[in-house]
Amino acid sequence: SLTLSPELKAYLGGISRPVYVIVLAEDWCGDVVRHVPVLQKLADLSSQIVVRYLSREDRPDVFVRFLTNGGEAIPKFIFLSEQFVECGNWGPMP
Repeated sequence: SLTLSPELKAYLGGISRPVYVIVLAEDWCGDVVRHVPVLQKLADLSSQIVVRYLSREDRPDVFVRFLTNGGEAIPKFIFLSEQFVECGNWGPMP
């Protein structure tokens, strides 16, 4: 039910280079249920945003690299450039 402003839709349509996002998540997590649909909506409106989902439980080798202040908070969004270099990451917990 998320509604995006025309300005944000225009911005998303103007992204000129690919942005890859790896999402570490589990469907049982309340934060995942709140945050992941927002990211997916943005990706649905921009052909340049490519999202792939990994299970935290299936890929502990990846997850351990992206702990939040030493804690296991999900979801974790890892943003990669078009050369697949990490540009940043985001998680819901401080």
